[in-house]
Amino acid sequence: MSRLTERKTHLIVHGKMPFNAEPPLDRLRAAFRTEVGDFYVRSHGNLPEIDEATYRLAIRGAVATPMELSLAELTSRFAKVTVRVACPHSVSQA
Repeated sequence: MSRLTERKTHLIVHGKMPFNAEPPLDRLRAAFRTEVGDFYVRSHGNLPEIDEATYRLAIRGAVATPMELSLAELTSRFAKVTVRVACPHSVSQA
């Protein structure tokens, strides 16, 4: 089990491999904005297991400034923004 699935034990699981789950409707109705912990998960493959202390994201190729960022940099270096995410396939077929 990955850390993602361990943190989201309250979700209704529709598939374990790959992991697909969604929050109960009462949690979605509780507020206009969905909390991060209640966001649905749709996967098409295995969830990666990473070491947060050594993880690096490399940005290369057709970019003006190639760079590598640690997970700490990814979570602290950039402004946090609230966005609306809509997916026409996020409704359960169960």
